[in-house]
Amino acid sequence: MTALNRIAILGAGPSGLAAAKALKMETAGLDVDVYERKSSIGGVWCYDPDLKAAVFLPCLPLIRTEQTCLEKRGSARVLDRGVNNLVSMESRQNRFDAVIVANGHNELPYIPDVPGLRKWNLADRDSVTHSKFYVDAKPYREKNVLVVGNYASGGALATQIGVVASTVHVSTTAESLPESKVEHIRYHRVVHKYDVATRCATFQGGDTVSNLDYIVFCTGYLYSLPFLEEFLPGIADGKFVKDLYRHIFYTRDPTLAFVGLDKFVSPFPYSESQGAVIASMFSGKIQFPDGRFLQSAYAAELFSRQYPKEFYNLSNIDYTYCNDL
Repeated sequence: MTALNRIAILGAGPSGLAAAKALKMETAGLDVDVYERKSSIGGVWCYDPDLKAAVFLPCLPLIRTEQTCLEKRGSARVLDRGVNNLVSMESRQNRFDAVIVANGHNELPYIPDVPGLRKWNLADRDSVTHSKFYVDAKPYREKNVLVVGNYASGGALATQIGVVASTVHVSTTAESLPESKVEHIRYHRVVHKYDVATRCATFQGGDTVSNLDYIVFCTGYLYSLPFLEEFLPGIADGKFVKDLYRHIFYTRDPTLAFVGLDKFVSPFPYSESQGAVIASMFSGKIQFPDGRFLQSAYAAELFSRQYPKEFYNLSNIDYTYCNDL
């Protein structure tokens, strides 16, 4: 692949800024534009006190420090096209040699469609929420709360809410239920159905809890690439983004690259590693394999892992992945 001169990055969160920094450090002559739909950079690290969209309120000083660091490290100009176009209704076309998608995957909450939940949500919308919108535990004081999910956010929120709530019930997919170390935090299996009339949740195996005041989903997020669907129909189905070599390069056209799709990673070194590889490829420093190799390598990895559930799960292997890059 010859050097690419004009590169667009979609998203000015940590991943997008890491890619921008790597590109500008690789070759001074690269023209890099970073597009961000929000009014400031930083992605999920950009805390807005007016929106219920941040987890762990006690970490606000850290979040603000990280946002300042991100702003200082951004080495390409950031164009706030999303907000400007929304207000002015302007339309503009720009041509680029390559595009890096860094829109993140912590934007569209995933909530399992379990029988009875839609009816519950219609009857009492304020009692159903997602960890994306968690601010603090105050609303749950002396309440009965069901936390659905027991990974990182589920465990953290159950602990925080458990300090003030009457009872916290945690639904988990684990084969064996964790042993609760706190009397009023209780673990259950996957929710089988909901009944808003009795404020009841029934779990697999027949176990039930009633008089629930709140349901908090800590069930992760869906991959969403609506701006690509017109050109690449079906590239993402919510749970999976297909045809990516090393989780980065689109096998059918490697001038389209992605940053930050993987889960359970150390985000900053991981994003910087991906950005460095992209920069080396797009600058022409490293010769890129042909399309047939990319597709066969992708197919081999797909076969070796549990598709699609585990493909982007780098738990305990993220540093190995980065070193391999």
